[in-house]
Amino acid sequence: MAQKIVSPIEKLAFITGVSKQDAELILTGKKRFSITQLTGLGLEKRKTESAVTMPQILLDTRLDPNQLRDNQIRNLPRIDAERVPIVAQGRPYFSIEEFEAASLLPRLVLQEILSFREYTHVDKTTGRIAKLIPEKGIYISPSVDQFEELGGNALHGFHATKMGEATNGCTLFRLDGFENIVSKPHLLKKDCNKKVLPGIRDADGLTRYFVPLRVDVWFRYKVTTERAIEILKEFGLTPLRTFSPALAQIGFYPARMDADWSGDPLASMLDTINRIQELEEVAFAEPDEFGLSDFPPDIRSVGQLDENFENVGKYWNCDLLGVPNAHQQMKSTGAPKVTIFVIDSGLRLDHPDLQSSLRNDWMDHDLNYVMDDPEQETSPAATGIAHGTSVASVVAAKGEMNGVEGTARGIAPGCRIIPIKISGALAPSGYGFRAAAIRQALALVPADQRAVINLSWGMSGDHIGIREALKEADRQDVAVTTSAGNYQPGEQKIANKLHYPSAYSHTGPKLGCLCSVAAFNVTRQLASYSYFGNESVTFASPGGELGGIGSAIYVASLPENYNYVAGTSFAAPHVVGLIALIFSLAPKMSTVDAIQLIKENCDPFQAVNEPNWSQIGAGMINVERTIRALLNAITEPPTIDEPNPEVSFPLNINIASREELLMVPGINAWLVDSLISYRNTMGPYTSIWHLVFTGSWDFAIVLVFSPFLTCT
Repeated sequence: MAQKIVSPIEKLAFITGVSKQDAELILTGKKRFSITQLTGLGLEKRKTESAVTMPQILLDTRLDPNQLRDNQIRNLPRIDAERVPIVAQGRPYFSIEEFEAASLLPRLVLQEILSFREYTHVDKTTGRIAKLIPEKGIYISPSVDQFEELGGNALHGFHATKMGEATNGCTLFRLDGFENIVSKPHLLKKDCNKKVLPGIRDADGLTRYFVPLRVDVWFRYKVTTERAIEILKEFGLTPLRTFSPALAQIGFYPARMDADWSGDPLASMLDTINRIQELEEVAFAEPDEFGLSDFPPDIRSVGQLDENFENVGKYWNCDLLGVPNAHQQMKSTGAPKVTIFVIDSGLRLDHPDLQSSLRNDWMDHDLNYVMDDPEQETSPAATGIAHGTSVASVVAAKGEMNGVEGTARGIAPGCRIIPIKISGALAPSGYGFRAAAIRQALALVPADQRAVINLSWGMSGDHIGIREALKEADRQDVAVTTSAGNYQPGEQKIANKLHYPSAYSHTGPKLGCLCSVAAFNVTRQLASYSYFGNESVTFASPGGELGGIGSAIYVASLPENYNYVAGTSFAAPHVVGLIALIFSLAPKMSTVDAIQLIKENCDPFQAVNEPNWSQIGAGMINVERTIRALLNAITEPPTIDEPNPEVSFPLNINIASREELLMVPGINAWLVDSLISYRNTMGPYTSIWHLVFTGSWDFAIVLVFSPFLTCT
């Protein structure tokens, strides 16, 4: 048995907070503890009672560093007096290394007297208990501007990154990575008022990022808003924001902790979550979480100016998949009764190739799920981030329908899109809001129609809210397409690397409605950045490579109209478009059968690089062959895009009613309302081109709808 470094007298004085002199007297039997002295030490009742007569039983006790009282800190064995306030102010401590840096005590001493808590979270939906391990060198503070006020000593060794703005944001602190810099996390935590969480390593070995003192609570549908808020208050929680009807309807209540968190915000959060989950009215609860690289920067390979683009090789992706031929076989580009939900960074609503693709009722719904977004509260308008606009254009851009060279072309431009914004110019939303966005999409699917959801983003790990929302999509037979993931420069390339949410296709719930899409390039080879694996990838579609004309994907963008991009983010929407075309022809076909149909008609894939790079599931999708196979299998294809017999085009914009104008193919309520408002205010139009004076229409939009409108 190893010899103890800390003497019994030092240990007893530390544990009980008494002086060393009293500790010596107690151990030699010359003095006894009183029950009052031992109360509040956090010991079991039986041990407390026994210690009155047998104080030696306390010598095997180790204390939680975040629950130390002032006199216990003063009695830390061999601590210098000047370090006492530093230790007291440097909490919470999540590792022995942190406490060692603050106290300057030898680690062997600390190992004998301290015990660091094990953090666990109960997943109510599965019954599993997840063990959460603090990650060294990563911290999150709830105050986004706090780091600007910190002194040099506190930031020494850390790099600060804002995540969000105002009261609902946070700041991420990470070690700079320079070996010669000594980090001082205890000073950082002191200046952040101790409201600091560590990064978390989960069971999969992935790093997770929780927002301090914030939790996401999901109530069952039968629970009223009044009752939900009452329950939150009972547990010391306050809703983060005024709830929209959409959030209340799906039972999602993001909240902050107002109660005492006892020096360890992570422990308090997890304890609160585990306790509130014991209520039958609560479906589940989990920490508020965000990610860092969920939306990789747009990979752009050509200059920003439209005039830099040549009209050569723009549409290689559509040509390679046989999209034009598929449209000819269908005699359609998709059915308006098929809705495509693009849950992403929002949409450039005035883009000429996308505006008429919006579903007519999009303005009637809350489509903004970015916390504290300074833009329109319910609008999915994108400002500053082109990712969502580019993804949507791969699915539904109407360039081919317009017949204008140089415009973006989508796979299913005849279908309708609804963008739901989860990432703004300032920061992405928390994962709970992404789950809410998915559930909002499910709520907006009409009972007699079909839908496909596109998720071109990643997550830090398995998230209960998003997993449960996707399970609901599976129950409702709504198709979900996800990007397989992009390798970062220097990252080791291995098959079947874990990537969420695409992992839900082959791990956990193994959802039949969900497919994971890798990327191939113009030479039909796996894109250099794409994840791969026969288990983790369902199939591959064009994602492009860097290099410009004929190699990247030509898309709608902002602030410029068009750009070239590459990534599995842009491979996924090709599959979304194909599934939408399948549902247009066979609206009763199940999602599982639609995915199987695509698999059966994939092109084989042969790698010219490493042998395991051939692992991309069923192969490369082939739109033309898939549609041909479907048409051969169905005896009576439905008539798509039937004209409304009650309306005769072109409509006179000076006398047409709102209901009549909404029947114009591809138009939306926003354009119609601006048309009518201007007409009522300024009088009749003398030319349809005067629609540009409404502020909502531009010349390109007027051109799109000119066959359906007149002013005489």
